[in-house]
Amino acid sequence: MSKRTTTFLAILISFLALEGVCAREQTIVLGADDGWESTTLLERLVRVSGRYGGDDLQIMPYRNEIDSDTELLLHFDSLPLVDAAGLFAVSATSPELSFTTSRAGTASLLVDDQADVVELTPVSSELFESGVEWGSFTLEFWLYPVALTQGERIVEWDGREDGHLDFRAQELLVEIHNRRLRFSLVNFFVPPDGSAYTVTLEGDSGLIPRRWSHHTLRFSAETARLEYLVDGRTVAVTHISESGREDGSVFFPRTSVYPSESIRLVSSFTGAIDEFRLLRRFGPDPDIPQFHPAGGVYESGVIDLGSPGATLTGVFAITQTPAMTDVFLYYRIGNTRTGATSVDGGWMPVGLDEAFPACAGRFVQLRAELLPDLRTVESPVLSEIRLTYVPDPPPQPPVGLDAVPHDGWVELSWAPVLQEDIQGYLVYYGVQPGRYFGSGGDLGPSPIDVGQATAITLYGLDNGTLYYFAVSAYDAAGVHSATELSAEVAARPARVYR
Repeated sequence: MSKRTTTFLAILISFLALEGVCAREQTIVLGADDGWESTTLLERLVRVSGRYGGDDLQIMPYRNEIDSDTELLLHFDSLPLVDAAGLFAVSATSPELSFTTSRAGTASLLVDDQADVVELTPVSSELFESGVEWGSFTLEFWLYPVALTQGERIVEWDGREDGHLDFRAQELLVEIHNRRLRFSLVNFFVPPDGSAYTVTLEGDSGLIPRRWSHHTLRFSAETARLEYLVDGRTVAVTHISESGREDGSVFFPRTSVYPSESIRLVSSFTGAIDEFRLLRRFGPDPDIPQFHPAGGVYESGVIDLGSPGATLTGVFAITQTPAMTDVFLYYRIGNTRTGATSVDGGWMPVGLDEAFPACAGRFVQLRAELLPDLRTVESPVLSEIRLTYVPDPPPQPPVGLDAVPHDGWVELSWAPVLQEDIQGYLVYYGVQPGRYFGSGGDLGPSPIDVGQATAITLYGLDNGTLYYFAVSAYDAAGVHSATELSAEVAARPARVYR
């Protein structure tokens, strides 16, 4: 063979070896077709049908949160229906949710039959205990009327109050009247002399069918002001006092002396209702954003890239950001994790207009923040996140394996693998070629983890038996990274080697 041919073969062999060591870039896709299965946090976000056939993430429409003054809160986002405050038992014969017609959270209560009535029974209620005198309060809800039939009832409650001379009926009724919403409170507020007292507040314009509107009734125990607001605008106001004005006197609400009746919702109504809330305070002017100002957050589960030598090369996303909405991406990478939910390390932002700083590590976690523009009713949308990485190639198999037989034992040695992250070697042995299930050696059954040693002696072998040996190397990813074996060698221990 000529010198030129020998040189060419050497270069070719070197190139093929290099190609085997250098792994190609890989891609992992979150979202899209996998339905965001790798998710540990989905805060104020909802899944919606995406434009590419999979599920997209977008900000959940704003809904109320519980605080110390929450008496009752129904989100109507899932079944069975529950009071989020835990103070009322909720019963409904056949509740139906709408996930397409909703104004807060992910769904609303759809009502198209008288059997759809919802009953709220006090369990640990502070306001509906027998004979309790209330202070300030706020009642609010979203309404989506369809028919606007005269007399449709949205909220009703009945009780019996201990009047000046006798027990008398109490009533809180919210109903459709002349295509408007009317609040009627009969003997709900009690004058000092115990006389009968009725107050009615009504909207100043008709409701629009198939359009959401927000309704608030609030009372101040300090000023006696009773106010009805529609979509945050005051449409009716009075003072529950001796003069009907703010004069220093206040007629306080008081519940019946008998155990309170249940509150009934939508006993005769066609449409939808959402986010029903009762507070033990005079609420501020309603702030009714389409989305929570803080937006929403997605965090993936821990993604295992295989070994500490893997290199993260990029994080990308398919998004829609109408108006001034935004989607910001973050990642964290490291070699340790806390369970399957968190990678140890801080979040790093993915720059918008700068090259991704390639970084090494075994475990990766991704985060996306979806931020709204409160001037628009459109949410930012996250369709998928892609990460690209170069996996750490498995260690090359050791070369130069040599087996020297002795009396009942074999001496093995091999050349070290010249890779920086090699952590050790596994020695395989057996009595059939390519089947390394030996178990008689003094170092244990095959395979034997010998650490970073490159020579061992294996005692306890049977003289006259031909043993077959191979060695593999493993890196920082652990013994499971030892995938390629060295060339096989054989040796037969015997007494003649004494």
